[in-house]
Amino acid sequence: MAAAEQRIDAARAALLVMDVQQGIVARFGEAESALLQPLSDAIATAREAGALVVYVRVAFRAGAPESS
Repeated sequence: MAAAEQRIDAARAALLVMDVQQGIVARFGEAESALLQPLSDAIATAREAGALVVYVRVAFRAGAPESS
């Protein structure tokens, strides 16, 4: 099957939404909506198709000993 003909099985797919945190998104400044609107559209499309939408939240303990 050619790449253009491949289909995603929404029942077995997931959309991972990552790094959408204030500190990261704020770096886009005026272009923030250029990032958030397509992301919002992707989330809505995934939900409509029946795919799982997973939000990844990264957090560290005080002092961030987990980060190198």
